[in-house]
Amino acid sequence: MLTADLHLHSFYSQDSCNGIAWMIRRCRKVGLNCVACTDHNTTQGAFELMRKAPFRVIVGEEVDTGQGEIIGLFLSKEITPNLGIVKTVNEIKTQQGLVYIPHPTSSSRKSQLCVDELMRVQGLVDIVETFNPRTLRERPDRNWLESLLSSGRIIRGAGSDSHSPYELGNVLISMDDFASPEGFLNSLSTARFSCKRSPHWMRVLMNRKTRSILRRTLWKMPS
Repeated sequence: MLTADLHLHSFYSQDSCNGIAWMIRRCRKVGLNCVACTDHNTTQGAFELMRKAPFRVIVGEEVDTGQGEIIGLFLSKEITPNLGIVKTVNEIKTQQGLVYIPHPTSSSRKSQLCVDELMRVQGLVDIVETFNPRTLRERPDRNWLESLLSSGRIIRGAGSDSHSPYELGNVLISMDDFASPEGFLNSLSTARFSCKRSPHWMRVLMNRKTRSILRRTLWKMPS
């Protein structure tokens, strides 16, 4: 049995203070043994974590398409940002990867998801994130999302979206082991989710300025 988190960030994301060794220790402490490392516009952190972690690591990337963010899972190489949603999704599929839509109704992100473009490739979407602890405000237009999920073809997912170590453990997904992306989807479809939001005081403490300070002081820590 695996305990997974499908959306997290390492130091290789410019807004994260999660060093690789730090992430490994935290994952082991909270019982995570399968994580998808989904750094912004790079797979470097995912490949480094895969080399060093004593648990399962899925190589992912949270790509800024210029029309909202799309995560690719089970990638073999980096995807260029700002290609638009349609081309980004096709690039993920070219790599035999899975298309994961993070924080689909968030209204507090710099890059808002363009729903019209997403609906052009809705048949290629594999997973939609239905819980993200860092989403503070939701867009009111949720009918399109409910329509996607009601089709029964798209799997529900969740991720801590961790940018600092304390956030690892906010999402714990209990799922069966798998041997392929297809097996991963089958396992996720019957998974059990344990999700919680970070306490408000912790969000205030670990703000962007604090993470920036930690990046400068911890970046050279051995990993």
